Amino acid sequence: MSEPLVSIVTPCHNAGAYIETAIESALSQDCRVQVIIVDDGSTDDSAARAQRYEPDIQLLRTTNRGVAHARNSALHLLKAPYTLLLDADDRMAPQALQRLLSAINGKQDCLVHGFFQPWNADMTKPLSPASLKRMRSNAFHELSRQNFSPPGAVLFPTNVIERVGDFDQVVAGCEDWDFWVRMARSGLRFIEIKQIVFHYRRMPHTASNQAMAMLVAGLEVIRRAHSSDQRVRGDQFPTGLADKTMPEKMFLYGADCFALSVMQGKMEGMEQVFKRIPIPVDPDWRAFCRTLRLSLWRHSQIDHIRETTDMRAGLLNAARFLAPYVPRFCLEAILYPNFSPFLFRPGPKKAFRLLKEWREAKAVVDSLTRQD
Repeated sequence: MSEPLVSIVTPCHNAGAYIETAIESALSQDCRVQVIIVDDGSTDDSAARAQRYEPDIQLLRTTNRGVAHARNSALHLLKAPYTLLLDADDRMAPQALQRLLSAINGKQDCLVHGFFQPWNADMTKPLSPASLKRMRSNAFHELSRQNFSPPGAVLFPTNVIERVGDFDQVVAGCEDWDFWVRMARSGLRFIEIKQIVFHYRRMPHTASNQAMAMLVAGLEVIRRAHSSDQRVRGDQFPTGLADKTMPEKMFLYGADCFALSVMQGKMEGMEQVFKRIPIPVDPDWRAFCRTLRLSLWRHSQIDHIRETTDMRAGLLNAARFLAPYVPRFCLEAILYPNFSPFLFRPGPKKAFRLLKEWREAKAVVDSLTRQD
């Protein structure tokens, strides 16, 4: 039997309702794959459901220690020249590996990533258009600001693990981001393809929905990018990036995490997250509020978040909370509607709606600033 082209590692903790979808999406790819399911101490029927697919998959059982430890337990078993990380509640798009392998074309000095699309909890509808983070310049510089992709949309050479080390549970929730940063430091090139290769579920319990945890872990990833990293062999950036760029990156990453706490609608949670955001000596509040508004829109597309707070309520929550901290023009940046769509597709109904929203937003800002 021929050797696999791609090893697929899937950690699984109490994902019995989803694991079969993930496995079938991997086994249905148009190339030979090695699928390793790591049962991370599940207390449901996850392992039993995965076991039904043996011998087409390998099943490991470990005590519950988190995603990073689960992935690490599978690394010594990898047989293929390329590896992909597939979470148990997600799925690969049809022909994903064929598209990714075609782009990487046997090379070992690059990784390939494609479009990824968020879906609702039961995978019946996409939540927003597919996304692709483009690396406009050096990948390490880009990744020192924010993550670029969920892991299931990325194919990388297996042997790069020897140069960058394994996954770090210290930055749980951002361990894949930390992993990509080290790959970029090692000199690996990032190649993109404009095709959908991955579908991921957005659900309340996922790590990406825990605002405080994501903030703490993400700030640590950014800090590491601006210092030396002994984990990386042949580091192309032995001292990291310039410290002077770090405060702004942390500040704007904080805006993204703060947006998630805003959409969750609890004032206490907003305050806790906001207090942990490192504020520079001369903060660019306009950029902070632009990032916040964009993030609020993205989070408002998710079903379980929208049930608590919609986009409009989220904007008001953010403005009310930030009124004591930011200048008036920043509140306006959060609340005032975006008029650019009107310039491209004008119409009296749209003009009336935007004007009404603008007046309502102005009234809110006036009331908030008067309270100050």
